[in-house]
Amino acid sequence: MAGFLLWFQTNWASFIGAVCGIGSLLFTGAYLRLDTLERKETNKERRATNVLTLAERHRVLWAEARQRPELIRIFSREADLSAQPVTIMEEEFLRAVFVHYEVGWYVAPGISPNEVKAQQEDIRDFFPRPVPWAVWQKTSQLHSPAFIRFVERALERHGRFRADG
Repeated sequence: MAGFLLWFQTNWASFIGAVCGIGSLLFTGAYLRLDTLERKETNKERRATNVLTLAERHRVLWAEARQRPELIRIFSREADLSAQPVTIMEEEFLRAVFVHYEVGWYVAPGISPNEVKAQQEDIRDFFPRPVPWAVWQKTSQLHSPAFIRFVERALERHGRFRADG
């Protein structure tokens, strides 16, 4: 407990920022999902707004990763987790990334059929990297079973089959 308090004293701003970021993604996703479900008819303006909102959230999230040196390792395909385990900051950020993916998955069918394929390709590229994969294995149970199945199906072609290994 003392270790957490010490960590929190030095990293409280990052922690609050991560919590706010995750909350923002969840609220955006809920709004976009409800909006998509309420309007089954094609509404080009509404879909365009949803695409722009999701794209902006995506841009902000990845810009943050590239600006924070402590997160650069999440992009590495050769990160050695036995030499340097996943850090708390990497895990916090990747949890937000996974929420972002899930939000995108919820709204993608209402936006474009091609968006689902693009997201599958993005999952195949990003999730198998050592740091994201370790965090996904640890936290996947926090997501909806349908989203977990979506990720597993996307990863089948990559040689990763289940969240547990």
